[in-house]
Amino acid sequence: MIHILPNGGTLFTPSPTSKNTPTRTECIGWSRAVSRRNTDFLLSVDSDQLQGFGYALTLTIRECPESPNDWQRARLKLVHRLRRMGMIRMHWLTEWQRRQVPHLHAAVWFSSEFTPSQIISHWMAAASPFGCATDAQFVAPIAGAPGWFEYLAKHAARSITNYQRSPANVPPQWQGKTGRMWGKLGSWPVSDIKAVEVPASVEFQYRRLLMRYQVGKARRQGDVRREVYFRRYLSRAPKETSARVATPRLWVTEDDQWSLLRCAFDSHAGTCSDSERAARHQFDAA
Repeated sequence: MIHILPNGGTLFTPSPTSKNTPTRTECIGWSRAVSRRNTDFLLSVDSDQLQGFGYALTLTIRECPESPNDWQRARLKLVHRLRRMGMIRMHWLTEWQRRQVPHLHAAVWFSSEFTPSQIISHWMAAASPFGCATDAQFVAPIAGAPGWFEYLAKHAARSITNYQRSPANVPPQWQGKTGRMWGKLGSWPVSDIKAVEVPASVEFQYRRLLMRYQVGKARRQGDVRREVYFRRYLSRAPKETSARVATPRLWVTEDDQWSLLRCAFDSHAGTCSDSERAARHQFDAA
């Protein structure tokens, strides 16, 4: 089964047995489930409908709050101040520095345009108990869809293996109860998941094309580390074993996802079975 979203998608094989959904417990930092929910939301956002003036924020402090409740109060103070400025929507997440101090990333849209210094001044007031330096804050405009994709590529691709989400960097006094790691406020334009059921051979080929797409994108961007990662993924997932290898959630535009899926079908055009021909017919009709 292939799920297509505006900014990426997922592939999975339905389990033959039903599984009970685990009960949520206290937040203890970034987990695979938390990261997955955050990424799924980011991939579902329809960037063409993001109206208003957007800004990407990275906000830091000098001293670690004694408890996650203190950090939450600082974030809520910032939210109240931004709402008075005319905030339309906000996505935020908490990550860690290597020195075990939290920092805040956010994407915020307003009904009016502001200077970065105006936004930074509100953080300086909200987080003043923990020490802030003006030049340690980052605020930049999100220029339409390209700006959103830049934010998305940075925060949707990170997994819990990244040092900024590693349990090893959680402050000692926060261990066992960190509070929420991410959240969203306001009205977000999101698209429903488009589910496409395809034959296994087409799904495997689509998966390999996705990885090659990522290799090419990383090479164009000069991101050697990411290129090596996806090349290793391809080497671990040859045709005969690709069904057993999990696919990471990837940022790919919706148009490119459909194009890659058509290529996957076309690669089997000469040898496809009757069931594959029927699946292609249904895909073309959709």
